[in-house]
Parts: sequence; structure tokens; C-alpha cells
Amino acid sequence: MTRDEHAALIAELATLRSQRVKSRFGSVPGSVPRLEQLLAASTSDEDRAVLYTLLASECSKARNDSLYIDCLRRRIHDLPSDPMAHAGLAITLGMIEPSSSNEAIAIAEKALDVAKSQDRLVRYCATNLARLGLMLDDYTVLERALTELVGDAGSDRSEDIRYEFDFVDKIDVQRFDVGLLARYKELAQ
Repeated sequence: MTRDEHAALIAELATLRSQRVKSRFGSVPGSVPRLEQLLAASTSDEDRAVLYTLLASECSKARNDSLYIDCLRRRIHDLPSDPMAHAGLAITLGMIEPSSSNEAIAIAEKALDVAKSQDRLVRYCATNLARLGLMLDDYTVLERALTELVGDAGSDRSEDIRYEFDFVDKIDVQRFDVGLLARYKELAQ
């Protein structure tokens, strides 16, 4: 997809967003079936990744959790080697469907495995797993994630994030390995 094609599609989606159409998820913006149509016709993984990002955005704007989760599930089914797709579904399930915590954790762990196998986005996926563990009050998962992050210290990748620490103060030190937490905090220096 060229820049001009992308810009034209963004303009088209803005127009279609105001139209409502019926779907198995109820009334949805007209932009959703248009993107689904484009996805069905696309053969390029790069284009599909862009289209799924746009579709996820449209589904989010529709404020329809079932539609949004379905979109994220289809994305990981269609692009199984995309660690961000797995991470996005995992954190979304953790936030929207806490009863799906086991599934969310399994998907977040899969995201980390995919990232490690590709040596890209490892810190992103491990941080996502840590946030999910904290969100779901699963300190075993949180500890596993911080162990991965500490173990990854010194790795330099062009496609990854810096270490994040905004969630550290929310960790209950009575329930966590304080030595591991101290080693993680040292990464901020």
C-alpha cells in the first residue's frame, strides 16, 4: 500500500464511519465491513498488518468489545508471527474479560515466545506480560516477566522499547522477590 493509497483509505474510512450497518456484532460503522473486504482481497502480509491496525482502530472507536476482540483474534490467526498482535489481544482480554485470565496469560506468553524467536520486540512483549500479571494479580506471571526483562539486559534491538518502570511502584513487595525487583530497578540507571 502506497502512502497515497493509505491517505485515500483514511479519508474513505472517515466518511464510512458515520454510516451504520448491521453485523453479527450489532450495528457497526460502515468502515468495518470496508476494511474486512480489503483484508479478504489482500495478499501482502505488510498490507494485511496495516489493514488490521486500521480495523482494530475502527472497532475500538465503535466501542463494541466483542467486535474489537474478534478483530484481534482474527489478526493473530491471520498473522501468527506478529508478536504485537498476540500482545494486543492478551492485554485487551485482561482488561475487558478478566474471566479469560488464563487465556490472556497464555497469549501473552506466546507473544513473548514469538518475539524471542525473532529477536524483536522482546522487551515490549515481556513488559506486556508483566503488566498483565500485575493487572490480574498473578505474581508468578509478573515474576516470570521481570526475570525475562532482567535477563534481556544489554540486548540491543532496533525494533523494541526501552525498559519501562511506571508500573513498578504498584508491585506489592510483600508478595514479590525483592532482589529481582531491585535488579529490575537498576536497569533504569
